[in-house]
Amino acid sequence: MEKAHDQPSEVLLKVDDALIPLDSTLGADLPPLDPAKPHVIEAEIHFPNGAVARHDVTLAGGAYSSSVNSELTPVVVKDAAQPEKLAGCFNARVSAVEKGRAVVVVVKDPDPRIVLRNFGSNYPAPDWPDSAMARDLARLDANTAESIVWPVMQIRKREGSPTMDVYDSNGGIDAHYFGLLWTLTRANRTIPPAAPRRYADAVAVAGVMAAEQGTRRAVVVLLQRGYRDESARDAATVRDYLRALGVPLHVWSVGATKEQRQAWGEVWDVSTRDRLRGAANRLRDDLASQSVVWLATDAWHAFRAAANPCH
Repeated sequence: MEKAHDQPSEVLLKVDDALIPLDSTLGADLPPLDPAKPHVIEAEIHFPNGAVARHDVTLAGGAYSSSVNSELTPVVVKDAAQPEKLAGCFNARVSAVEKGRAVVVVVKDPDPRIVLRNFGSNYPAPDWPDSAMARDLARLDANTAESIVWPVMQIRKREGSPTMDVYDSNGGIDAHYFGLLWTLTRANRTIPPAAPRRYADAVAVAGVMAAEQGTRRAVVVLLQRGYRDESARDAATVRDYLRALGVPLHVWSVGATKEQRQAWGEVWDVSTRDRLRGAANRLRDDLASQSVVWLATDAWHAFRAAANPCH
């Protein structure tokens, strides 16, 4: 059975049947493409046991624009001018502009003991993490959903499917009913305490989860001392990745070490109720500043529909 983490023996990338050179990270720069013509991009991965994975994408050109006119792609813009003026900001037709719902993906350790100890002295009730006072602190606006991603890879096996390493997550949390203190004190008791932590890698996954929603979005990562980050990627690379995805990143800390804070750059201390409220207000303002613009084109063309100055 092929495992998702097995290393390939060969990787091929073609554009219109021409091989494209890959760098050491398997990345590549695409050649200039004629937007008036269709193009086919093919990827092929060979594994040592003989298995081959293939995928291709056809990019419709201008001569075939009627084939993609019915497709709408959401693009999130920040601090935009009035919605009625956004039509002139893109090299594609704007079909609609909306605020809509928002999603926040929180990356936090499955062991909440440090956070519980930090905030526990502020609450007299022994069950305060599940009490109304914990739910009320640092709520987000209505129509905002949260997901929690645990930074520990777990093996998933299904009959007839490849074995995969995945990051477990909890979704569908009402961020208006459950305040962020409640979220930060959640535990995942199915994860072994000694399991390697991969915070940076999990943040990259959280960024993809947030971006694919097509809504106003943000990622929050909570840093705390106690576990070393064993990610394959460094924090700076992941920050740049989320910036490229158009997903804002908020880095929070409860007792994080100096080394942890330096690795992530701008970090907000949320170790007191007032500081947590302040960080939640910044997150709320960030989400409120975003708008979703629906472009009448496919995802590839939407990505290249560079926004003009709209401020």
